[in-house]
Amino acid sequence: MRAWTWLATGVVAASCGGGAELDSLPGDPPGPPDSCGDGVCSADDAEYCETCPEDCGACGTCGDGSCQAGVEHCEECPQDCGACGTCGDGTCDEAEAEDCGTCPDDCGACTDCGDSVCDEGSGETCEACAEDCGVCDPCGNGDCEAEETCSTCETDCGPCDPCGDGVCNPDQGEDCTTCPKDCVAGCGVREGCVQGDFKAYWGNLHAHTSYSDGELTPAKAFDHARAAKLDFMWVTDHKGQMSQDQWGHCRTMADAATVDGEFVAGCGYEIVILTDGGAQLGHFNFLFVSKMIPAPKGLPNLYQAVADCSPCVGQWNHPPNPANFHDYEYFPVAKDAMRLIEFNGAGTWEVKQAEYLAALRQGWLVSPAFNEDNHHQNWGDSPRATGVFTHELSRLGIRSAVRGRRTFATLDDTASIQMKADDVCWMGSELRGLGDTVLTVVARDKQAGDGFKRIVLLGPQGKELASQGCQDQTPCTAKFDRHVSGETHFVAMAIQTDGARVISAPIWFKP
Repeated sequence: MRAWTWLATGVVAASCGGGAELDSLPGDPPGPPDSCGDGVCSADDAEYCETCPEDCGACGTCGDGSCQAGVEHCEECPQDCGACGTCGDGTCDEAEAEDCGTCPDDCGACTDCGDSVCDEGSGETCEACAEDCGVCDPCGNGDCEAEETCSTCETDCGPCDPCGDGVCNPDQGEDCTTCPKDCVAGCGVREGCVQGDFKAYWGNLHAHTSYSDGELTPAKAFDHARAAKLDFMWVTDHKGQMSQDQWGHCRTMADAATVDGEFVAGCGYEIVILTDGGAQLGHFNFLFVSKMIPAPKGLPNLYQAVADCSPCVGQWNHPPNPANFHDYEYFPVAKDAMRLIEFNGAGTWEVKQAEYLAALRQGWLVSPAFNEDNHHQNWGDSPRATGVFTHELSRLGIRSAVRGRRTFATLDDTASIQMKADDVCWMGSELRGLGDTVLTVVARDKQAGDGFKRIVLLGPQGKELASQGCQDQTPCTAKFDRHVSGETHFVAMAIQTDGARVISAPIWFKP
């Protein structure tokens, strides 16, 4: 503003221009310009609040309790305008009532911690906002924490003792002598016979969310699958599109969704396996994995990686599209880690069945899965499913069934198939000893109106070795007498009255 100073000499000095002096009577302010009163405050006519308040308004006076905009401000008149704030000085000063809402320049943007959405873009992590992002997963830190067990974190706590899990597993040294509570049928059976009292469950071991190329969060996916009446589901987003934080969030959400005996949730990831030149060898799921491992290139590195991950199970995804892993070239190092081959994806049932049998002929000890590979909000809505036979509905129970190759692939998520040798040895068994055997196959549908047309027994080349009609009944039991004269394996398949199919895991015979 322009400030007038009344001098003792009676001369008024204005701060404008070069300090020009205006003559006036001593003690009197200058008179108004001739233009004053025309409604326009014109500096060219020497109109200011002092000389022409009619046009320019009254001058502000510091201390009058009113902070006049454009005239007074906090630095010159804190009495009227208040003390100047500290916002913008680079320090978030709580004493000056600065926070993310009042001064984001100093305090940063506000996050929405507590809104049930883990927003990584706003800096929310399990460390910064456990309320939204969940408690950080301690698994993998080298210590077996109080909330960790051998079944939830084998990495920290070591493997669980298999004896007492209801499965007589010779691969783990169990027999009627070392573990009688699991091997209840006695010692009069072939070596390698897996026995147990198992129940069928249906689920999905291949699904995606917005953590890669799908929709919504794993929590929403688990809720949808449970509402769709699945017994279990694993979210397996693409590892290359998923952050480390998202991997931790998925596991936290899976823990929250799991209620043993009701619904089991888990997380794995899918990797596109490439050659060094970038050609695709196939898509691959790491299941029952506790941490993210570097994506391997080439088949030797892939199979070494899955073999080195002690809790892991490998699954070939939707072969032969985009490829079938060099026609399932066999790598002995991964024999005990490779367990599943999918029937879902592009191609007919006959194509998928041929791929399954081709992998078996190469020497792989795998069993079938029929997953959904969801990329939309339809987890569990399809009638297809992966079935397992296990002693309990828990993560440990699902993993035990998958590793034990007690799985089946079905186009009807209420249908199941099981096969036993010698009445007690479950599908998935590697039996030592040739000679006569009886293979018993039971096909069953939980819906009474869904019967079966027939059950067939398949050999290694896919040839139909035997067949028995079912007269549209459920359950349907077939018994096939076989004389085993050399190393071989058998697979059973049931065809329902409506044409839906369900296929079993193999039983292997070796000298």
